[in-house]
Amino acid sequence: MRRIIAARQDGLCSRLGAILNAMYISKKTGKDFYYYWPESEEQMKLWENIKNKNNFRSIECELEKNIFSNNFIQNYSLGDTFQNPGLPYGLKQPKFSFKASLDELALRNEDCFISHVPCYSYIEDIDKEEYYREMKAFWRQVEFTSKIQEIIQTAKAKADKLDNFIAIHVRIADVALNQAYKNTGYFVYKFSPLELVFELIKQEIQDYNIVLFSDDFDGIKILKNYCLENNFKKVYLIDEFIKINLNSETERAFFELAFMICAKKIYTGDSNFSKFASRVGLGREATYISEVFSNQERYDLIFKNKNNKLKLKPLQEAYKFLYLYTRGKLIKRSWVELEQILVQALALDPFNNLYKIGILECLLNQKNYMHAEEYTKKIIKDNNFLKDLLHPMMIFKDSFFKILSSVDNQYENLYLLYLTMSKKFNFKIKGAPARVKKHLAYKLGQAMIENSKNILGYIRMPFVLMKIYTRYKKEQKTYRILINVNSNLLLPKLKEYADYKEALKLKEHLSYKLGEALIKANKNWYNGGYIKLWFEILKLKKT
Repeated sequence: MRRIIAARQDGLCSRLGAILNAMYISKKTGKDFYYYWPESEEQMKLWENIKNKNNFRSIECELEKNIFSNNFIQNYSLGDTFQNPGLPYGLKQPKFSFKASLDELALRNEDCFISHVPCYSYIEDIDKEEYYREMKAFWRQVEFTSKIQEIIQTAKAKADKLDNFIAIHVRIADVALNQAYKNTGYFVYKFSPLELVFELIKQEIQDYNIVLFSDDFDGIKILKNYCLENNFKKVYLIDEFIKINLNSETERAFFELAFMICAKKIYTGDSNFSKFASRVGLGREATYISEVFSNQERYDLIFKNKNNKLKLKPLQEAYKFLYLYTRGKLIKRSWVELEQILVQALALDPFNNLYKIGILECLLNQKNYMHAEEYTKKIIKDNNFLKDLLHPMMIFKDSFFKILSSVDNQYENLYLLYLTMSKKFNFKIKGAPARVKKHLAYKLGQAMIENSKNILGYIRMPFVLMKIYTRYKKEQKTYRILINVNSNLLLPKLKEYADYKEALKLKEHLSYKLGEALIKANKNWYNGGYIKLWFEILKLKKT
C-alpha cells in the first residue's frame, strides 16, 4: 500500500489545505496520510527584502516544530526534504491534467501527492457537500502546538464577541511587487483594486460589520481611513482585535485565520489564505471580489475613481492600471484609450517591460507601425526586455504574437520580435520568402534588373549596387551585435518556416541567380570574374 502525501512548498494555507485534502483522501481510500513541510520557495525568501522596505506582510512559512504538536509530527511528517511530486499536485500543473476516481487511487501502488485544490475538481465520486463537511471536521483534528491552540481560541473568542461580520481579504502587495512574476502580469486577476473593495463595502455595510485583512499594512489603513471619511463606522482592521503578544508572522497568521473562519461571508482577491478559511469555516468556497462586479463595472469603478484618495505606492498603482487595461481589453475599449492607461502605468514603474509590451500591442492594433518600429528599436536593446517577453508567464504572449504576425516584414525590429517569439514558443511561423528577399543576392539581382531598362540605369547601377552592399554589411554587423548580447534574437533556419518551399522557389528566380553571379564574380575579380559574369548573365537570360 502506498501513501497519500501533502507536499506544498508555498504559503501557509496552501500547505494546510493540502494536509486536509490528504487526510480526506486517506480516509476515503484507506491509505496512510503523510505530509512534507519543506522550506519556503526561493521567491518567498526573496520577498522578505521587499516586505521590509514597504511594510508588507511576510509570506514565508516557519518550521513545522513551531506549528504542529510533537505527536502530529511524529505520526505524519516526512520531514523537510522536499521531493518533486507527481500528479495530481496542485496548480503547478494544469488543473485538469489529472483525473481519477477514488477506486483508482485506492488500487494504485504508488504514492499520490495531493494539493490544496478542492479534491472534487479532479477526483471523481466525491460528494461536494460531504467534502466540505469533512474539511471542517479535519480542521478540528489537526494537532497544533499549545501556543497556536491558544492563539486560535483567543481569536475565536474575539470574533464571537464582534458577531455578524464579513471578512474581506485584500491582496495588493505580492502580486504587484514580487520579482518572480510582477513583470509578467500573470497574477493580475488576484489583485484587489481598493476602488472595488470600497464599492463592496458600500453594498454590505448596512447589514454587517466588516473586518479587513490584507498583505499590505499601509494600504489597508488607507482604505479604512477612506471609509471613515465616508461615515462608514462599522469597518475594522484585523489589527484592532490583536491585543495579545504574537512573536512571529506565523502566529499572527493563525490569529487572522481563526478570526476569519468565524465570518458570515468571506470575500477574497484570490488568496489561498481566505479560500482555506472559507472552506473550513463556512463549508464553501469564498466569494471572489472580482465576481461581484462585471468587467464593465470594474472598469468604470476604477476609471472614474482613479484620482481619489485610494492611492497606494507607485508600483501598486501601476499594477492597478494593468488591471484596468486587462478589463478594458475585455470590454473592447479603444486602443488609443488603452495605450494611455499603460503610459500611466509605465510612468509609475518605468523599468517594467510588461507595460512596454502592452504599449507596443496598442500601437500595432492602431496600425501605427512606424511608431511601433521605432519604439521596438529603442527597447529591444535591453536584454531584460526579451527575457520578460519570452517568459512563459507573460500574459500578453498570445495576443501580442497574434497582432505581431500581421505586420509587414519591412519593419525589421518588429519582424525580429516575431521570429524570436515564434522560435521560443514553437508558434507556427511564416516569412521564409521575406527572409530570402533580404538576402544580399536577391537585393543585388533585383537592382540589376530594375536598372538595366535604360542607359541612365546602367550608368547608375554601380552606385546603387555599392549602396546596397554597404547597407547590407551594416545591417549584418548590427545583427551580430544583437545576437551576441542576446542569443534569443538568433533567427531560425529557413527550413524551420512553414512556407520554406516557397522560399526555395524564390531562390530560383532570375533576380536571385543574378545576385549570386555578381557576388561570385566579385570574389574572383582577379581571375576574370567580371568577364565571366557577362557570359553567366547571357546564360541566365536564356533559361
